[in-house]
Amino acid sequence: MADSFILVHDPSWAGPVVNKTAGPNVDLTQASIETVEEPLKYVLEVDQQAKNPTNHPPLDYQCEASAGQPLFSAKFRDALEGAGVDNVQYFPAEVVYEPTGEKCDYMAANVVGIADVLDVDASGCDVDDAGFVMGFEKMVFREEALAGLHFVRLINMMSIIILSDRVATRLKAAELTGVRILPPSEWIPGMM
Repeated sequence: MADSFILVHDPSWAGPVVNKTAGPNVDLTQASIETVEEPLKYVLEVDQQAKNPTNHPPLDYQCEASAGQPLFSAKFRDALEGAGVDNVQYFPAEVVYEPTGEKCDYMAANVVGIADVLDVDASGCDVDDAGFVMGFEKMVFREEALAGLHFVRLINMMSIIILSDRVATRLKAAELTGVRILPPSEWIPGMM
């Protein structure tokens, strides 16, 4: 991964935001999962301050903030497949867009693959006594450690997904909504 990028969830100020309403308590930020017995259920809510909630439609990339569980639309899944990404598990998700009651075509996603690529010193990391990274000032990757990786989570912050140039190019071309693709140098604390 000579050039790497970061995938950032980028909704409008009013959302929609994802709230899980039912289903098993499963962590979709880990290694491969065997199965999810019950469907995961979510509602997409728009901020009540929005004058016209339907001006804030469902996005191709939604992310449940409290657990970091990503939901990918069919368009997003197709773009990943077209880029050759094959390390994402998908699970049925019943998603309702609250303003209209419309059911949306999403699947809950588990990105299988974790990369330990953060350059702790160059990133100005705050590390606790046990060596756990509590936060960092900027994001600097050890690019050589990303060789051959195309779509992985950052081990130091599991909500961050790292993309290769090939995947970033494909996702940009797909004109996905709710997606922002940044080089690590443009990331600032608080973006996630």
